[in-house]
Amino acid sequence: ITLLVSKAKGGIERMLTMEQIYLIKYLRNHKGKSLRKIAKETGHDFETVKKYVEKNDFNLYPRPKQKRNGKQTPSLQTHCILPKVQSSSMPVTFLKRPALAAVWS
Repeated sequence: ITLLVSKAKGGIERMLTMEQIYLIKYLRNHKGKSLRKIAKETGHDFETVKKYVEKNDFNLYPRPKQKRNGKQTPSLQTHCILPKVQSSSMPVTFLKRPALAAVWS
């Protein structure tokens, strides 16, 4: 039995079709052939044959989305809450960022 294997640019093999997978499973489970003989007959790599013989679930599951804070959401780790200090104890010129000057005054 000879099968055509479609290859992408660079010689990288694409995923097998379900027909090819069923043939590999049939040869292993019903004909009792070894993985190396199946690989030689079908023209696939030994590791590819092994992967599809051991695989039972072919459904694709979506990865869970990573939860991120938006740009406008303040993060507790990056912002600190400054204590309310009387303007007479610390001059406003001490602060480097003018946006925080309102907190100190």
